[in-house]
Amino acid sequence: MKKAFVAALAAAAALVLGACGNQGQVETGKTEGVEKQTDTTSANEEYFTWDRTTIEGLTALGAKQEELVIPAKCTGFKGCLLDEENSVKKVSFEDGDDIILNNAFMAAKDLTVLELPEHLSAIGDMEFSGCEHLQSIHIPNGVQTIGWSAFDSCKALVSVDASDGSLREIADDAFMLCETLREVKLPDTVEKIGASAFKKTGLATVTLPTGIKEIGELAFAGCPNLTDVYIPEGVEFESVDSSAFTQFSRQPVAHIVEGSWADLNFDKWCGTMTEKVYD
Repeated sequence: MKKAFVAALAAAAALVLGACGNQGQVETGKTEGVEKQTDTTSANEEYFTWDRTTIEGLTALGAKQEELVIPAKCTGFKGCLLDEENSVKKVSFEDGDDIILNNAFMAAKDLTVLELPEHLSAIGDMEFSGCEHLQSIHIPNGVQTIGWSAFDSCKALVSVDASDGSLREIADDAFMLCETLREVKLPDTVEKIGASAFKKTGLATVTLPTGIKEIGELAFAGCPNLTDVYIPEGVEFESVDSSAFTQFSRQPVAHIVEGSWADLNFDKWCGTMTEKVYD
């Protein structure tokens, strides 16, 4: 009986050691007749330090992972999760429920891929500011606000897709200094684009949402590649700062529908775009 118990313990230890030795990949094989499979994409609560259901930080083992899945147990974060030395390049969530991110991923310099919870309702101030290697972001359908400086200085960010959602406001400085940003897809529900929201980004064309009412100071200023701004037929501005489209070596062209509100009010609201073209 004792020999059988010792043998069982040895077999269990071999399985654990085998799994720890294959972090970062999925491997299926057989060792001494025992089938072994490791999947590092599943949530592991041992990668995190906890205060009940709040994640406080990473364990030493968690900091070594290239991919983290936030466990469904998590109901919030104490603060910056990836500001210390770590190997994390991808983050996703096991559960799709809404959650307050609390700047957990701010200044995560090595983070390249981020998959947000399906039912997230808001992206707060400075939430992903300084994520220098983040390449693209899909904004979940339920997000209604993108906060101040939320993606400020994400220097590798190329595309933002919020096209299928209910986004209403993009706050001041939200994407400022995202120098490689080439593509932004916004839903027609967006009513406000704040001051300097897309200042000094890499955008070449801008298509304004049909529901847009307000564009703040310097919102698209200093974008060196910006040549064309498309204003849909249904747009009726309430406030557009005179500096919203300025600081260019050559002013962008406004594409509008002849006879539309934007056409009839062009000189008042779109005067800084020196030329208009009927599409």
